Amino acid sequence: MEAAAATSSRWWQEVEELPCLTLEDLRRLCGAFADPQHRRAAVVRGILSSEWTGWMGRLCKLDPDGRRFSLYHAAHQWQNAFSRTVHTATHVRSGFNLWMTCKGIIDRGRSFQLRAYTDLAQQDLLELLGPELGEALREGTFALQSATIWSGSPASRTPLHKDHVPGLIFQAVGTKRFFLCSQAEIDEAVACGLLPEAVRDDGSTECFCVDGLLDSVYGIDAATPTRSHGTLAVLSAGDCLILPQGLYHDVECAIDGPALSLTLRFEL
Repeated sequence: MEAAAATSSRWWQEVEELPCLTLEDLRRLCGAFADPQHRRAAVVRGILSSEWTGWMGRLCKLDPDGRRFSLYHAAHQWQNAFSRTVHTATHVRSGFNLWMTCKGIIDRGRSFQLRAYTDLAQQDLLELLGPELGEALREGTFALQSATIWSGSPASRTPLHKDHVPGLIFQAVGTKRFFLCSQAEIDEAVACGLLPEAVRDDGSTECFCVDGLLDSVYGIDAATPTRSHGTLAVLSAGDCLILPQGLYHDVECAIDGPALSLTLRFEL
């Protein structure tokens, strides 16, 4: 009874779950006819095989362009939110693979986020996308714009922002939580004075770059939202998130360990 009561009192929505990646679902969620004020994400569970996941999996062994990573270190003990326009990145080289780079940072006990562009071999890309999207790629109805590796220390966050290109986010290591807000939900929060106007008007990570866990920043465990209504999506290793353009998202690595994912930006 207590569990049922807790579930019914949740103010946030649970993300839609899909059985597989299809071109139809990408068009429904990210296409030209999707309502820009009320965009929603969806998750496909367990889409990656075990050989792609884990620190020694194939995704962690992808070579970044020029073998350089953009690394963001915490400026103080309590910092866990990182913005590219607020914080200065240093560039590090990987001597072995991404896991060894991350492990060296973790061993030094510093909070961080790490980002790198990578080039995917055609065979790897087709395997990640699956047969239907692979065929769409060959036919030109699905086009890859970029591939980016993201990693972060436990509890690190990329603050609330929106992207102008849709993405597929493949979780390879650890767990990430995504707090997702539509344009309509952001507009309402700004109108109520709960978020800065810059979040609505600009939508970049520096507009609401505040430290803290998602729970405290947005009141995930509270009876009512402290900032904005939205949807909560939890990605575990092997899962994929379909993230439409214009959908605001605040991303947090789980507190129990570092996480790593691959983002494929695409066009339809």
